[in-house]
Amino acid sequence: GETIYLCGGDTESGPTNRCWSLDLSGKGGDGFHWREETPLPGPPRVFALSAAQDDGREPQFFVFSGRRPFPGGADLLTDAWSYSPSSRVWKRRAELPFCVMAGAAAPVGLHHIFTIGGDQGDLFRKLEYDWPSAIKEAETSGDLAAAESLRAEKLALLTDHPGFSREILSYHTVTDPWTVAGRIPDSIDSPVCTTAV
Repeated sequence: GETIYLCGGDTESGPTNRCWSLDLSGKGGDGFHWREETPLPGPPRVFALSAAQDDGREPQFFVFSGRRPFPGGADLLTDAWSYSPSSRVWKRRAELPFCVMAGAAAPVGLHHIFTIGGDQGDLFRKLEYDWPSAIKEAETSGDLAAAESLRAEKLALLTDHPGFSREILSYHTVTDPWTVAGRIPDSIDSPVCTTAV
C-alpha cells in the first residue's frame, strides 16, 4: 500500500498509545495530512516494533513489544496487536516470548513477520534502575568506596556493552504462533533502533 502508519512513542507528557496514518497517494492534494487512527488498546509505549503484513483477509498494521516508562521504572512489554485499516479495529495477538523493544520487524513471505534483535530488558533494568539505585543507597549510607565501585562497574558495562538480543523471532499472521527462527551470527552486530530493510 501507500499508507504510512505510526503508533506510540514519546511525547512531552510521556509515552502514548495514539496512532496516525498518512496516505501518500494524496500527496499534493488538499487531503494530504496525517489522520488520527483508533488508539492502540494496549499500554502507552516507546520503542515498539511495527510492520505491515497480510493476515489472510487483508493487509494489517502490526505493533509488538516496547516499554512503558514511568517514574522510577518501566514495564517491559511483550504484547502484540494488529490493526485493520478497513474497519479501524485493533485485535490482540499472541504474546511474544520475551521483550524485543527497539528491535527491527520485517514482513517475510506471505504471512510472516520476523523480529530481529532488540533489547530483552535485562541490561536496561540494570543500567537505568538497579545500578543508580544501588549507587544512591551507597552514597546515602556514606559508603563512598562502594558507590565508586558501582559507578566503575556500570561504566565498564557501557564501555564494553555485550550488545542486544541475537534471537530472530518469527510470527505467523494467520495461525498466530511465535517461534524462534534463528540467531544473528556473533560476527554481526544485533540491530537496535534501526529499520529492517
